[in-house]
Amino acid sequence: MAERTPGQPVPDWLGRLAHDLRNPITPMRSAVQLLQLGQLPPELAPDLLRTLDRQIDFLLRMIDDVSDLVKIEQGTFALDLATCDLGQLVASAAARHARGAGKGARGAATVEVDAPPEPVWVRADETRLRQLVEHLFGYLGNGDVPTPASVHVGRDGDAGLLRFADGGRALVPDARLDFLAGGEAPADASALTLSHLVARAIAEGHQARLSFAPGGAELLLRVPAATP
Repeated sequence: MAERTPGQPVPDWLGRLAHDLRNPITPMRSAVQLLQLGQLPPELAPDLLRTLDRQIDFLLRMIDDVSDLVKIEQGTFALDLATCDLGQLVASAAARHARGAGKGARGAATVEVDAPPEPVWVRADETRLRQLVEHLFGYLGNGDVPTPASVHVGRDGDAGLLRFADGGRALVPDARLDFLAGGEAPADASALTLSHLVARAIAEGHQARLSFAPGGAELLLRVPAATP
């Protein structure tokens, strides 16, 4: 990153970094303290290891986000667009999400994918669009009573269409989703994490459109279609 002159404002995301780092470090520190005591009951060891593993994964994702945000700040963040099958991409994202949920990660344990037998071709950076889809999975299955989440893959005119549903529960628009859809950043900076900033850059790079179905029943993501 280019050197900054004294008094020049730093990127807003740097202010969020310290806040985000506290989330994984606090439970990791508690786990280490329990291990140092040497009195941890054997039956608690698996849960402790899962906690450490989950928080390490979180830190690694945060490192990737910081790397991406530096590229965004430098103007070098770019997508490698190609033709890909939206159904296969979403199925892969759902499998990765399930593995993360198995470690106790926030979000629905599983996301059912309903895709047509024929490919739904879109113009996308497969890795980056999968990252955005996984990010949107994080808005599903977080109620007091777990409900099966699902995503339907289809077409809508000249776009591939994803319909995210949360077991019949309405998905209430909030400041984070409004930001992802191209809105202004919320007044409360702590409402956004680094991953929200990267997800918005990915959506903009794909010219993807995020919206809600009437009544908030579904979250809709449209991605420009392509021909094989």
